[in-house]
Amino acid sequence: AGLYNWDGDVWSPVVDAPKALADDAPVFLAEEGLDREAYLNGYGPGENPTLFSPQGGLRASVVDLAQLAHSIDGREMQTEPVWRYDADTPNGDTDEGYFAAFGLGVQTVEGNRRLLPDARLIGHGGEAYGLYSGAWLIKRDRSARDDEDVTIAFVATGVSESPAKGAHPTFNRLEERLLRLGLRAADARAEPHPFDAQADAMSDVDSALLRARKSGKRVLLALGGNWCHDSRGLAKKFETKPLKRLIDTHFELVWVDVGYRDRNLDVARRFGVEKLLGTPTVLVLSPEGRLLNEDTVFDWRTADSRSLDDAVSYFSAFAADSK
Repeated sequence: AGLYNWDGDVWSPVVDAPKALADDAPVFLAEEGLDREAYLNGYGPGENPTLFSPQGGLRASVVDLAQLAHSIDGREMQTEPVWRYDADTPNGDTDEGYFAAFGLGVQTVEGNRRLLPDARLIGHGGEAYGLYSGAWLIKRDRSARDDEDVTIAFVATGVSESPAKGAHPTFNRLEERLLRLGLRAADARAEPHPFDAQADAMSDVDSALLRARKSGKRVLLALGGNWCHDSRGLAKKFETKPLKRLIDTHFELVWVDVGYRDRNLDVARRFGVEKLLGTPTVLVLSPEGRLLNEDTVFDWRTADSRSLDDAVSYFSAFAADSK
């Protein structure tokens, strides 16, 4: 892809313009009057590796960048910083906080309170000719959150003006938006997606009630959608060991896809909930179909931010009398 700068009137190609890409001769910067063909004929590989570009003419896709960042995971020789900035005895230039630590070709960046707390980013940022890019391996503190490491690569071209600094000194606002977008996408993909729009929800509820009458368990209906962050957050909690054991032992669980509160609403009305105020909505039923948590059916609309202890306490209270 060509890189463009805004000159005040139009976008002008700076690197890999269409004409250059169509030419058989390599593109390189040269003084006026230089016989370019003669110079190239006498050029020996490695004599001037930055002649054709900072990387000697190497081209990489965004996927390539992500794979490179991912490949350094576990390679301490590359990822362990060999230089760290020391503010007490200044030992380098941070470029207004941009650099804090460097390994063999990769930066190490500690997240702060506003951007990726409890995380360490290892990788490299790029800036040239109206382009901002990044390839980062994000190592997250598993003692703080039950999260996996994520690799994110991004490229933004045709940036006319330097974006303002972001919430972290290493990144600008554009880079932070792309980082957050990538992280949300990665987390959403890793989360469970239990809601099935094609399922016969009412039939599933009938089957669960029938099983409950035989087993003595309660019926637990989770009304939500895979699009909903908190619905996925509830499903993720249900997969944790203490809560999964509790649910499996004491409840017949049914995931009811309500779309954007425009599908399967008759399931909620069947048990006296006339209107859904949000998702997920949680109904706890007796084996006979009596609603047991009428006053708290909407309490889990913020499920993702609720603690696991809250969830265990809540559902334990409704499981206490089941057999």
